Amino acid sequence: MLEDKYKICLSEVIGKLQSVEHIALTTDIWSSDSQKSFICVTAHFINNSKLHSMVVSTTELSQHHTALNIANALRTTLTEWEIYDKVVTIVTDNASSMKKAVKDYLQKRNHFCVAHTLNLAVKDCISKDSESETDHNRHLKNAAVLDIVSKSRAIVTHFKQSIKSSNTLRDMQSQMNLEIIKLKQDVQTRWNSTFYMFEILLKVKAPLSATLSLIDSPPPNLNSTEWQILEDCVALLQPVEKISTVLSGESYPTQSIIIPLVRGLQSAIIKKRPSTEPGNHLQRSLLEIIDKRLGVYESNRSAAKATILDPRFKKNAFGTISTAENAVKYVLEELVQYQPVQG
Repeated sequence: MLEDKYKICLSEVIGKLQSVEHIALTTDIWSSDSQKSFICVTAHFINNSKLHSMVVSTTELSQHHTALNIANALRTTLTEWEIYDKVVTIVTDNASSMKKAVKDYLQKRNHFCVAHTLNLAVKDCISKDSESETDHNRHLKNAAVLDIVSKSRAIVTHFKQSIKSSNTLRDMQSQMNLEIIKLKQDVQTRWNSTFYMFEILLKVKAPLSATLSLIDSPPPNLNSTEWQILEDCVALLQPVEKISTVLSGESYPTQSIIIPLVRGLQSAIIKKRPSTEPGNHLQRSLLEIIDKRLGVYESNRSAAKATILDPRFKKNAFGTISTAENAVKYVLEELVQYQPVQG
């Protein structure tokens, strides 16, 4: 029964892939709970004026994640589905091995995932992973925020590991006639999970503080100033989370919205009014790193052309007249290539 269903689905996917001329791919490497690595490939294409996305392979990548091994895994997938020559671009994360695999070994156009770039930008501000001198100085300024990240993780870890404490917190929420909300542990490689952890801690502040005063050997609670800093963090990171979600959508094209979203994000962060000095430092750090990592998209040919041709934005999406005019120039240069040669 399941085998028959698989064959029917496989036939439908093959039919759709064979009927289209151009396909864009997104690919990512991820690890399972059993610490096995997999490379996933999703095909995106337009068929009958509708945008389609479908996963075409999830393959274990047991070898080292070198550019050659990644390229071989991708090449196998493209060959099996007979779509190698149809692929016009492959979207990946910013890893140098991914870039080399796509551009050097597969000879395909490579675009970096903007949502992943945004993830790296925020990580630069709220994690201690970066090693450059600039990032080190930024971390010194954001030391209070980094301390709150550590204390928040310790609080969540305690409740995740103690059934007794977790039950006490749940009972306290019930006594206060509040919604029962479980704490959420963040994943250090995903900044938005840290945002969700912060957001939930704020929601359960009252019952959490009461619970920490009752249980045995509790982790240190945040003091009043740290709770204020936490509020600033959530307020500043909220627009980043929203835009990250929009950029991760696959039911609509995102190339043309990169530039206006980045400018909108910068504007939203500027309008925030942090109540603490660490909040002000985080605000400045976010604006600095977003401009550094994402400001370049206004001069990116692909993004600029897509934006200028989008009737929702046109020239209004650009920060300067010159970048808008450059976008028009990029489009005209491409149009010239398709003009018939007169002679």
